[in-house]
Amino acid sequence: MAVRKRYLLLAAVVAVVMIVAAIILLAILVLATMAYVSAAPPIEFSLKDSQSTRIEKAEAWQERLFDNQSFNGAILVIKDGEVLISKCSGYTDPTKDLKLTPQTSMRLASVSKQFTAAAILVLVQQERIGLDDLVSSHLEDFPYGDVTVRHLLNMTSGIPDCYMELAESHKGEVDECLKISDVTNLIAKYPPAREGSVNEFHSYSNTSYVLLAAIVESVSNSSMEDFMARELFGPLGMKNSRIWNLVSEDCSFEGQAKSFFASQVEVPGFLDGVAGDGAVFCSLDDFVHWDQFWRGNDLVSPELMKQALERPTLADGSLSDYGFGWVIEGDGHWHNGAWLGARSYTYQDEDFFVVIVDNSSSLIVDSMGSELRRILDD
Repeated sequence: MAVRKRYLLLAAVVAVVMIVAAIILLAILVLATMAYVSAAPPIEFSLKDSQSTRIEKAEAWQERLFDNQSFNGAILVIKDGEVLISKCSGYTDPTKDLKLTPQTSMRLASVSKQFTAAAILVLVQQERIGLDDLVSSHLEDFPYGDVTVRHLLNMTSGIPDCYMELAESHKGEVDECLKISDVTNLIAKYPPAREGSVNEFHSYSNTSYVLLAAIVESVSNSSMEDFMARELFGPLGMKNSRIWNLVSEDCSFEGQAKSFFASQVEVPGFLDGVAGDGAVFCSLDDFVHWDQFWRGNDLVSPELMKQALERPTLADGSLSDYGFGWVIEGDGHWHNGAWLGARSYTYQDEDFFVVIVDNSSSLIVDSMGSELRRILDD
């Protein structure tokens, strides 16, 4: 009897070990598959290929990605001020009724942060705020007395990125959708514990950029949507760009692409009444103007623009890699974004600019950007 029990126990242990091993193997296979599908296939080219040949190969590659349902979106490439590629592949929504065009307004997700940073720079240029102003001087009841506008821009405030969790925890105090003012009110009422001192380290923060949008609204006495239209998009000639969220007066707008996954539209929800960390829609045509803005413009001085693209020095003397809405890397700067079904990527250096926007939940947008840089940015 004792032998039988030992045998059954041993069999049970072996079975458990085999199940665990199978789970681990399955997890490895899933991760390997995800890694594979999240990388765009390379563009086959020769170093001897002319620029025009490389462009042709890149555009054919884009079409293949659309054909195999890896990408539904648009690509813009500018080099030395010349548009090399401005190409759309796909549709504005899963009904496939309307094709994307260079005038279609695409959701940018976190690429919106560079637009929020630009709004702050405009206010600084207008001498309505200062980069080193305390946030508490612009936002009533702001609970962190040592945090400046610059700290929010560089994401070095020490405030945790908590606004989404905070809103979900206090839904009863918010109307149907979360607004910028709700975020500031909740942070004032339920201030989260700091993760660190100001300028101690960089920590990616959507919350910081919603707070920057709150500053824009407070200082300008207008909504973020109206300010951006009046002070940035209008002067720059960006006709197909705007802030749009669930507090906008219009439920949708002409030329807007809808984000989707498979055949289902990704519908904005409770969190989609805020701006600053996202909510910008922009077209390929307008990104031509946006590239020029960061190279020199009539709205912000070269000195201020330079600060936006500098690596900030932290308290211990080390350098962070997050400027004002851009990740600073080598001789260039970049950002990506993902929200609902939107995926976005931007990169700019001294003579090169690439934008990729997708509205179909693509997994390969970042690697597409790297591939376009490899073949065209030399």
